[in-house]
Amino acid sequence: MKKLAHAEDIGGRVRYDWVHTGDYGETLYTSETVQDVEPLIRQNAEKYNSASKSYGTQETFHEVAEFPDNVVEEFCKIHQIPWGVFMVGKSDYAKHLWNILMNDPMFRAFRTKPTVVTFK
Repeated sequence: MKKLAHAEDIGGRVRYDWVHTGDYGETLYTSETVQDVEPLIRQNAEKYNSASKSYGTQETFHEVAEFPDNVVEEFCKIHQIPWGVFMVGKSDYAKHLWNILMNDPMFRAFRTKPTVVTFK
């Protein structure tokens, strides 16, 4: 496998492009995008630990999580939903996936407030 080049994108994401030979001798190209999420995880932990337990009225918006771009993109790929459809969150499937992303313990490191979020 030979690395062709890499370029840094906005948000600390780095894209690597590879060229390699497939099982039948064909030339294949692969891209890999890498993002260091440690700074965001530390920032979210600070927000989470200092979060107020009272959030005021329902009309007030509160940041409850911040996810790295790569996590959201990979989540959409795994669950086979277009990124735009997921982000708008109007379909029942998108709402279901938002509930998973926001409340699953696996994504706890990206939460900024200790609450349960429900998309209806």
